Amino acid sequence: MDAKMKKDVEKLKSNIDAFQKNLADSVSDKEEMTEDKVSHLSEKLANAVNAFKDDAGGKISEINEMVKEKSKEALDSSRDIISNKPVTAVAIAFGAGLLTALLLCRNKK
Repeated sequence: MDAKMKKDVEKLKSNIDAFQKNLADSVSDKEEMTEDKVSHLSEKLANAVNAFKDDAGGKISEINEMVKEKSKEALDSSRDIISNKPVTAVAIAFGAGLLTALLLCRNKK
């Protein structure tokens, strides 16, 4: 998934670069900017922004689903470990709590 994400980010970057180049080419024309040209550029900009929002929104939703799935897997795995070795889990939790208490009390002295 990481390689796919990098590929998508690169695609978004190339789309932005292409848009910037098109905008720079349009603006650099020495011709007089007519109302039609300004309207056309505004339309191109709106289309590019909408395309970017759609791509980014889709990627964010994809990442959100991936995080939810990984979190659920980690939770299920933790539950399995705890149910298979409850005494060990309690001992680890007790040790972590004790260590935390010792570290917090050390700062108060």
